[in-house]
Amino acid sequence: MADLFYSDEALNVKSAFYRANSMVFVEGDDDVLFWHEVFSKIPEASVEVESAGGSDQIDQYITKILSGELQAIAARDSDFLPHMADIENDPRILYSFGYAIENSLYTAESIAALTRQWCKNPRISTQDCADWLADVVATLKPLIHLDLANRISNAGASTVTDNCTRLMKNQTSCFPCKSKVSTQVTNATTLVPAHVQAHAVKKLGNCPEELMRWLRGHFLASAVLKYVLSQAKALGRKIDLSTDSLYAAAIGHFGRVLGVSHPHQDHYIQTASAAYQAIRRAEQ
Repeated sequence: MADLFYSDEALNVKSAFYRANSMVFVEGDDDVLFWHEVFSKIPEASVEVESAGGSDQIDQYITKILSGELQAIAARDSDFLPHMADIENDPRILYSFGYAIENSLYTAESIAALTRQWCKNPRISTQDCADWLADVVATLKPLIHLDLANRISNAGASTVTDNCTRLMKNQTSCFPCKSKVSTQVTNATTLVPAHVQAHAVKKLGNCPEELMRWLRGHFLASAVLKYVLSQAKALGRKIDLSTDSLYAAAIGHFGRVLGVSHPHQDHYIQTASAAYQAIRRAEQ
């Protein structure tokens, strides 16, 4: 049941029910384990992480936290909010490093580790995964720019899809099709104002790492699934890998490397620590 069915009074004492010092409300079910791993790296943190039921619901929680009605921490996907001046500058409000948590779950390092695990082959290199990601970004670059421009202008254009299949070379390919992407770009540019497109390009730039950061998380996750399956096929292995099983493996890897070698760990550990300290100060 969505937490909006609870009164503010009930929400404010919910942490006590779980014998925690604070609640951390997140967007959806997939976010619970992710943010649990983040707060597990804060030694002093005693929190219970719970799904709010969607982006609209978490935004209502954020409004309540900022108004003082709710004493809690909220964590949500960044989406494109940092590029639209819609980030709330309050330590109790946390955001993913990139577009979504998937952009931190699926890095070149984690994709290599997951592919080695599922293919049972230690020779799959991080560089090969980085090269594949670079190829994906190089092909999708104009669509990623348009995705932001479309969001800013609310033009209703079809840009980056939530599932990658429609833009790939075929149903099983892990590589975007240049022709399909070009058609998508042509259709979108007719709807999105040119000056907003230029603004989006200026905002996101052309750095591959930065563009990968702002690729839609669901698109990235579906592409990673195809990548692992294609690597297994190339090695003569038939594996049974679903989106859920890939996510579970990625969460496990994320928990192991966070605080040790994850490229985004400073963002998560520092902001989560600041959020917990802020909520504890507010409760005193």
